[in-house]
Amino acid sequence: MWYYNDGLDYFNPADREIIEKRKQLEREERIKYIKEQRRSYLKGQRGKRLYYDRDDYYLEDEEAQIKCVFTRDLRREKLFAYLKYLNGRKVFVRDLAWKFAVTERTIQNDLKFLIDNGFIERQINKTFKGRQTKNSYIVHLEKQKDLAYGGDRMIMPIFVAKQDDNYFVCLMTDYKRNEHRNKIEDCEFWLSERTITDKTNLEKATNKLSQEYFKQKVSGKYMGEICEYQTHGEFYEEKERRHRKYRSKFFFTLTLLDALYPTKRNATWISLKVAPRRIKQYHINKGIHQAKKVLGVK
Repeated sequence: MWYYNDGLDYFNPADREIIEKRKQLEREERIKYIKEQRRSYLKGQRGKRLYYDRDDYYLEDEEAQIKCVFTRDLRREKLFAYLKYLNGRKVFVRDLAWKFAVTERTIQNDLKFLIDNGFIERQINKTFKGRQTKNSYIVHLEKQKDLAYGGDRMIMPIFVAKQDDNYFVCLMTDYKRNEHRNKIEDCEFWLSERTITDKTNLEKATNKLSQEYFKQKVSGKYMGEICEYQTHGEFYEEKERRHRKYRSKFFFTLTLLDALYPTKRNATWISLKVAPRRIKQYHINKGIHQAKKVLGVK
């Protein structure tokens, strides 16, 4: 025999009626709660919602909650990613509005922006009787890189010079030439990076970063942006005792110099063929390989 709580027998017609009424009341209360939550978010919360950044969120630790504020660009980027996750499945505008804690009008404006700029395509669905139902949104993956980005923007310039039919790239390193104990094979190499706010002036930012590499002002042919790479991850914040997520977009620029200019103590020239094997970071390797491709180095 299977019993419901309070000792009621589900197979007893009288008890079964009581159990079904209790289930119906529970469903009605849950639906009422969901509707109240949706109404509260649709009154213009401006993207403010509480999230948990740890796996023990079920403990309801208020200190673990983070207030997340979506800017317009970040919200549109996340909306694009969510529609990509749905993969053409039907969705209500009001459900999107609840998810991003904004009004339906705001989500409609975001969808209109994505549609007008070619990021997504709206597919109108109808029932067999011709009545319109939930729409589907098909994303154009090739346009994703052009979407406004909500993380940090970094520039990583690559300076290359040619000597005796060989290309050399200037890299930052912990290698010290005058220290015999310090072998170049055991040292690390990387590119300097800086946060930028305006992507339209990459050449000026590149020339400014050249001061970290060389002992003099350099002159050469600026070849522009050659590569773009996005990365994300998380790190542990000791003071706040919680994990923080980060997102970065790297812009690689290439400058072809006239000669191997004298470098500062923390920089050195290395063969462009050997450089990828000495650099451990994947995103820097991606930029170095793109520089080789542009210059035709095998």
